Amino acid sequence: MIQKEEIDIEQAIVHLIDKDLGVNDAQLTLSENLLPVDDYLIDLTFKLNKSYRSTYRTYATFKDGRQHSFPTEYSEIRAENTDEQFLDSTQNLVIDLADRLEQKGQSKGGYVVFVRYGYHGNSFLGVFLIRMTDGMVFERNDETESYIIDPREHLDLDKLAMACRVNNNKYDDELDNYLSFINKQTKISQYFTSWLAAGDRESNKTYTEDFLDLISLVDDEELPLKNDETRMTRDEYRKQIFQMASNTPERVVDLKTLGENFHSDEDFFVNKAEEHDLTIGTKFPYVSNIFNKLTSVTVKADGVELDFDRRNYGEGKLIEVVQQSDGENSKYVVVRSERLSEMITEEMDN
Repeated sequence: MIQKEEIDIEQAIVHLIDKDLGVNDAQLTLSENLLPVDDYLIDLTFKLNKSYRSTYRTYATFKDGRQHSFPTEYSEIRAENTDEQFLDSTQNLVIDLADRLEQKGQSKGGYVVFVRYGYHGNSFLGVFLIRMTDGMVFERNDETESYIIDPREHLDLDKLAMACRVNNNKYDDELDNYLSFINKQTKISQYFTSWLAAGDRESNKTYTEDFLDLISLVDDEELPLKNDETRMTRDEYRKQIFQMASNTPERVVDLKTLGENFHSDEDFFVNKAEEHDLTIGTKFPYVSNIFNKLTSVTVKADGVELDFDRRNYGEGKLIEVVQQSDGENSKYVVVRSERLSEMITEEMDN
């Protein structure tokens, strides 16, 4: 669970794009000063980050080429690392976003919040588009020509329309999928992903592989309780997760639904993935031949019975089928288990 005191804010600013549905004209009101880093900003950032983390996300990378505004300005912000550059780059980005909105009659504007912040050892640039309503949490300070936070108003997170986050650590380490984005209303708007210059998106194959890793990170004491108040075995846990996802018409893994059903916490898997720095979509169609590794295999022949997880089968793994080296067209099974060999030896010596 992320606490407010774990949020470390570097810079933040709010600009306004005033545009209604069905109207092409977008009115821009830019801030000329950054928000002060105080308790109000920490509280706002904490709430925005919490809402972002609990919403279905898509992961991607930037498109190549410096002709794209967002990755170019992002690089300038990181390179210069000054308030002046942050102000200049966010203004340029909002102008670009407003231009794109004017080309989409059926789109709305709102307050655009830019925040550079960190927690859990990672630093981010977050951008949050919040729809305009009466009693908004932002108000204009004419003296500073900037938007400030009005502590008297409550932030309605249902008005968080779209948002993105760039993981600076992953970007610096040249890892894939440092960019993520959400849309709390409907599907991701094309103008928004175009503005972000979102390129290659993470594949369902990688999401499925990461999900299997995520399941293995669940501690024994976190396994769900059964009706008799005993905990599920790990095998029971994996099988029930497999069955629940397999029974969805779309054949999807939904981290929030699984978290709610197995742990009474829809953010259980979302939080655990983030804690272990796993890049995984919050909801995705699984790849069957990988997802099937959640289930076990039981075979019996020649008086020997084997029961093992599919993930433990393959070249160099716990269970492997190999070809005879004498040229004959026959195969045999290799079991790489020191503990099993010890148990067999103990039994035979008795």
